[in-house]
Amino acid sequence: MSRPIRGFGALPSFAAAARWQSFTAAADELGVTQAAVSHQIRELEEQLGVKLFQRTARAVRLTASGEILKKAVDGAFEDIAEAMAQLKPTKPSLRVSVAPSFASKWLVPRLDRFLAQVPEIDVFIDVQNRIVELLGREHHVAIQFGVGTFPDYQVDRLGDEYIMPVCSPALLQGPRRKPDPRDLLRHTLLEVDWHSQGANWPNWETWLDAANLKGVRRGRTVRFVHSALAIQAAIEGQGIALGDSTLIGDDLAAGRLIKPFDLALRGPKQFAYFLVSRRGLAKGSIEAQFRDWLLREIAAPPAVKRGPVSRTRKPRR
Repeated sequence: MSRPIRGFGALPSFAAAARWQSFTAAADELGVTQAAVSHQIRELEEQLGVKLFQRTARAVRLTASGEILKKAVDGAFEDIAEAMAQLKPTKPSLRVSVAPSFASKWLVPRLDRFLAQVPEIDVFIDVQNRIVELLGREHHVAIQFGVGTFPDYQVDRLGDEYIMPVCSPALLQGPRRKPDPRDLLRHTLLEVDWHSQGANWPNWETWLDAANLKGVRRGRTVRFVHSALAIQAAIEGQGIALGDSTLIGDDLAAGRLIKPFDLALRGPKQFAYFLVSRRGLAKGSIEAQFRDWLLREIAAPPAVKRGPVSRTRKPRR
């Protein structure tokens, strides 16, 4: 059975003064005068029969008794704050752990479509460039790039990847003729450093070999850690990038990029983007709704936006 506590109203003043080691700072925090804080603490000391602060001309400092009370008061206020947070109605939240390039080039541009279907939930886009474990106490899914080996989870492959040169339409302005692969050699070549991520992925050497240009001297190459950066550099006209079909689809459809050559290389079969979720999801759960939406979206072709005609074909899946 709890006992009534005399002087309870002085405890916020005491807690603030103990935290700041200053009656003036405590008064500023609480929106009262310094004299009011000093008066409340003096009354609390008289009630307890102990000194809670050592007062000097320039500062105040907790006594041993003050330290004991501070520990108890801080703990009580934390418990009260936690209880109040639990009483507040909260929206369910979905955490989506996702690779950086997929997040910026595919997921974020479409996210409003998912949110329109589930306006009652919050979403946290957790950008990760590593394999993550799904957190047990959260609504949590992941979009990973790799070989899709996740034996404890539901895994959905999000399609095959095709690698092809892409560039800004402005980069190849000039006489109307079909570009020759040798034209690449006078431009900066943009590529992703997949080896640093432990993956064996087609690069410019692989593509030039397939185009019968192996061993031909070429100019500068600029390498990036993330595909989205290489693609953005190509959009800005800084060179020709090797883009994969999932990430460049929207930019091709919108005319921000073009495919100057038909030659495309299929990525290694074992590598792809995968949606990872818990097994046995209840129909209608947040994760199941996101999974259903994502699989529909990934199967749909990029929406073509009206504007300048693009000399492109839809990327193969």
